Amino acid sequence: MNRLTSIALTSVVAVTALSGCVAQNEVTQQHRLTGSLSYLSRIALAPNSVAVVTVRDTSVANGAVIAEQRIDLNGRQLPIPFTLAVNTQGMKSGAYSLSTAIMEDGQVSWRSAPVDVSAEAGLTELGNLVLQQVSENELSALLQGSEWQVRNLNGVAVPAAEEAEGSLNFGDDGRLYGRAFCNSFNGSYQVQGDKLSTSDMASTMMMCTPKQMAQERTMLDILGHAQRIELKADGELVIFAADGRTLTAN
Repeated sequence: MNRLTSIALTSVVAVTALSGCVAQNEVTQQHRLTGSLSYLSRIALAPNSVAVVTVRDTSVANGAVIAEQRIDLNGRQLPIPFTLAVNTQGMKSGAYSLSTAIMEDGQVSWRSAPVDVSAEAGLTELGNLVLQQVSENELSALLQGSEWQVRNLNGVAVPAAEEAEGSLNFGDDGRLYGRAFCNSFNGSYQVQGDKLSTSDMASTMMMCTPKQMAQERTMLDILGHAQRIELKADGELVIFAADGRTLTAN
C-alpha cells in the first residue's frame, strides 16, 4: 500500500468514526417519551382529526415549543399510541411539560392535562393519557389570564427581539386590550364557539417609526374585523379577519 492510499483510507476511517460519534451523541441527547391517547366518551372523531403531542418550556408564560408530533388519524379512533423524541441539548430551564390534544377541522376539541417531563436524556413511559372535551367556555378561559405576544401579522414574522411589541390581553370582563407596537388600545370582545367579534376599539394617538405605525395599522385592522379564532394544540393563537388576513400570537 502506497502512502497516498494509506492517507486516504485513514481519512475515510476517521470520517466514518466521527460520523458514528455524532450519530451516537444525537441519540444519547434524546429523551424518548411514549404513551397513548384515549378518552372515556363514545363520540366518534371526525375523519380528518389530528392528534398532537407537544413538549413546551413552562418556566415562563407561553413558553417555547421544544418538540411536537402530529399524527393524522385518517378515520382511526382512540386509543392512539405515540412516541416523541426530544433533543435535550439546550434544555436548561428545568421546567417542561408534555400536553396532548385532538384537532378537528383545525380546532382543538379534546385536550389532556399537562404532564411534567424531565430534561434528562433517556426513556419515559407516560402510560395512557385521558383527554377531556374542550367546551366553548374553556376556550374563553384559555384566552384569559396571560398576555399574548404577537409573532406574525398576515404572514410577516414579528421577531421576538424587536424594540416595540404587539400584545393582547383578553379580560374575563369581556375587555380586549394591549399594545399595538406603538399605541395602547382597548375594546370589547366576545367568543362563541370559534367565532370572535370585537367592538368599541380605540387607541392612543402617539406617533412612532413608520415601521411601527404600519404594524399597528395591520394589527388593529385585523382585530377590528376579527371573525374567527383558533387555538392550536401547541398553544399558538390565530385570529382570522373577515378578509382572510391573520394575526398569530403565543
